[in-house]
Amino acid sequence: RVSATATSGSASASARRERAWPWIEGGVLALVVLALLVLGGEAVRASYHGYLHVTLGEAVLRDGLRPENPYHAGAPLRYYTLYPALGALLGRCGLGPLWGFAALNVFAALLLGPALDALGQACRLSFVARRAAFLAATFGFNALGWTGFLVVDATRFGSAPVYALQPLCFGGHPFGWDARLHAFLPKFLNVSSFALALPFALWTLSAGFEERSRGRIVLAGLMLGLATALNPLAGGVAAVALAVSVAPDFVRGAAGVRGAWSLAAVGAALVSVPFLLPALAPAPRGPSLTGNPNLGGTPIANLLGPIA
Repeated sequence: RVSATATSGSASASARRERAWPWIEGGVLALVVLALLVLGGEAVRASYHGYLHVTLGEAVLRDGLRPENPYHAGAPLRYYTLYPALGALLGRCGLGPLWGFAALNVFAALLLGPALDALGQACRLSFVARRAAFLAATFGFNALGWTGFLVVDATRFGSAPVYALQPLCFGGHPFGWDARLHAFLPKFLNVSSFALALPFALWTLSAGFEERSRGRIVLAGLMLGLATALNPLAGGVAAVALAVSVAPDFVRGAAGVRGAWSLAAVGAALVSVPFLLPALAPAPRGPSLTGNPNLGGTPIANLLGPIA
């Protein structure tokens, strides 16, 4: 009886540890992100296009989900609307718009721990392996990028902030990759929808590698809808990966399973499509006032470079 009690207590402690550690990891990352956003001042919180997102978000709150392009009078806004609307809405609560987007990044950092842990558990990784995965995801992405400053002249790209870290990607070299992939942690310091969409994409992917009840399948559809509405690229990658992983179950499974996945797909579309419709509007005609920044990179370099 004593042995059984001890075993039960040990199992309970292990379960509590399993639940708590991912949130501790996310909490520590969120505190780091918050500290950098506070200490970095307005320049860090504005990033290089923070006010662009503020303007888009205010347009959505003013005009609805099909707003006029605030930068091109009379033309529709060709952009997905959920992320800028959330940042602007938080700003109206007294934070100010830049702190609204900063709060979204802190929240995204908090969610990264449990979302990545859910994917690790679905892949049957051990507790230690999941902790290592979090460290690798946070600090190991493009871990050797700093060596680019030894071989690339940082002044060659001009003074625009978007180019400041171009050497981290060996910009200008044949094997260089897209400058937006220069590191992982800065994704939480930039006014970008990627950071907030990533946890929901990871929760979506976890549904492809675990035993799935009908409730979990429908929940995966909701997570996919949120990821896609926030950032179509993150949601699109998650959708393709999930479709590949569940295709055998869908083809060979029972009618109830196919029905659940079909319902999940419909739910994902219902959640995401209203926020994506503006991006499908026809483009305005006329000369570009800014041109297209050359961020470089080939598909193979973009895939392999940041992993190095």
